[in-house]
Amino acid sequence: MMKDRLFRIFFGILLGLCVPLLVWVLLVEHLILFIILPIFPIIGVILGITLGLLGKLPPLKIWMSLLIFTVVVAASIGYEKVRTTIMQSRRESIASSIAHLYPESEIIEAHYQRGNGMEVPPNASLVIETEGSYEEVARHMDKQLLRNGWQRGDSAWFTGFSWQKGNYEAFMSRSNDVQDSDRTVYQLNVDFLGSWLTHFR
Repeated sequence: MMKDRLFRIFFGILLGLCVPLLVWVLLVEHLILFIILPIFPIIGVILGITLGLLGKLPPLKIWMSLLIFTVVVAASIGYEKVRTTIMQSRRESIASSIAHLYPESEIIEAHYQRGNGMEVPPNASLVIETEGSYEEVARHMDKQLLRNGWQRGDSAWFTGFSWQKGNYEAFMSRSNDVQDSDRTVYQLNVDFLGSWLTHFR
């Protein structure tokens, strides 16, 4: 009986570590926060030990417990990696569609940042080259975005043009890149606010 109880407790400890991880990555985009905030695995381990002591868990052999633990952790990390790739593609596509609201716009540089899950949201940054003056491009973008339900932003810290719609916020500014003087080069940054779940709508 003591051996079975030890097996139950060991299995409970492993479940207490891997199940909160799986639940976390299903709901939250940034895995790093799970590591920074140890309260979740600590609570999970306490619950696992309690369930083991009460006999609510099967007395699995150590190798079987480790196998289940490994599978759940691998599935969690794999899911997080796949979702990151999908979200990057989705967000870059949204930023690109905004950039092409002005005819003959050419994206010459693109960067994507995942953010940190706290004060820095995921964002796509595009450097765009096009015909027409910066002011002409800005007026056209403003007209098109307002027509599509966007609202002008009121960020006091930003000196360029900005718009917001739902969980998206777009910023347009002059680029510091030196290019052919016959063409306009500007930068478009799109922040993706709120939960990652809202970006699949």
